Amino acid sequence: MKVASWYDFSIAIMALGKVDCHVKPIETKDFPTPAKRLHFSVLNKSKIKNDFEIDIPYWRDSLAKCILKFNKKS
Repeated sequence: MKVASWYDFSIAIMALGKVDCHVKPIETKDFPTPAKRLHFSVLNKSKIKNDFEIDIPYWRDSLAKCILKFNKKS
């Protein structure tokens, strides 16, 4: 299983978008919000993949396509 944290996602956005920005990792406990957060949660795509017989691309590939489209419109 391949998982990514919000930190991993942010780093990938900065790298693919060629943005020079320091992203600081932070734990949920260090960023209090009114909503209670799970310590570890992952989106599981297996049911939708099986039920609808679809292939869901790897998130990094989809992110790269998204950033490419965004940069073309800018």
